[in-house]
Amino acid sequence: MALPKSCRMPDLSHLETLLPNLFTAVLGAEGKFLTKRERCIVRVFATLTEKARISYYRARELLLAEIEEMKRTSEEIQKNGRYFYFVDFDYHMENCLNAVRRLYWLLDFVKGEHGGIRINRTLKRRINAHRDKIANIRGAVEHLEKEIRKKDDVSPIMLMVSEDDKSVIIAGYSLEFENLAQLLTDFHTMAKQWLDDFCRELGQKR
Repeated sequence: MALPKSCRMPDLSHLETLLPNLFTAVLGAEGKFLTKRERCIVRVFATLTEKARISYYRARELLLAEIEEMKRTSEEIQKNGRYFYFVDFDYHMENCLNAVRRLYWLLDFVKGEHGGIRINRTLKRRINAHRDKIANIRGAVEHLEKEIRKKDDVSPIMLMVSEDDKSVIIAGYSLEFENLAQLLTDFHTMAKQWLDDFCRELGQKR
């Protein structure tokens, strides 16, 4: 099991929270230009985008903490003990991947609607380029027992960082941090656009 030597997770702290926009969509606008189903989709889509953003941010913080922890001397560790931050990293990264997988499902639901949600085709193409990798790694997390039945060795059995620090890995599946960061950025952009569509009747840009 490799422990991280450096943090290769892009910093996404510049992505602003969607909560003010989401609260407006829930409390201040009726979504008159959207179908009833689209209103539900936008609210859940924005909520999941926010969950994925926060979970990624927290996982990155924990990765940085793990790297700092490994710099401590043996004397310091003997005196104060050792905390394994990568265990918490696994928890938050799993939440991030689960939220992203659900965002794909919501994106598919929009296909059957013919209301007021705008679909940015460039964003959608970039997002769909990573669909299979997200499905595979999320599936490995959710159904690790099936991987054990199929393979003799499924290490690592929790979400860890690859040897080169560039990817998150589990049970032989991997996802590059750069691709995950771009995916979260694109979902965030799409969520903001959809919230704009929801609040269009207010005559103001959220």
